[in-house]
Amino acid sequence: MRVESCAEHSAPDKELKRKLLLACFRRRSSPFPVKAARQFSTVLVTAPNLKIARRLAKVVVQAKAAACANLVPRIESHYRWQGKLERGNEVLLILKTSKRKFSALERLILDHHPYDTPEILALPISSGTPRYLAWLDANLG
Repeated sequence: MRVESCAEHSAPDKELKRKLLLACFRRRSSPFPVKAARQFSTVLVTAPNLKIARRLAKVVVQAKAAACANLVPRIESHYRWQGKLERGNEVLLILKTSKRKFSALERLILDHHPYDTPEILALPISSGTPRYLAWLDANLG
């Protein structure tokens, strides 16, 4: 059975639906149609406060270096800086971009970030829904 066909099966009862989902899971497939997305990345950036995080989000989305920015306020970070243990409250930016736009995104963050060494971590996106990936690609210009 193809991955797509898992989603096409409509079972009349809950038990049959559960069995279909388990069968898809065992084959490491999904009951939902997904598409490979290796050209895209999720980038994590921390900022000292919400005002700066919003400014960074606006800069990278306006420049089409990121299609989307999610801001997660009030995270607590623990780290070592210049030989001392530190703790601070920060805002986490979760940015969605493509590998071809990463250099531009990195440059914008470095140019507009107040930290000497801002966190910029790119994580590959392995797959996503076709409609979301098309939206992501269209909004990166």
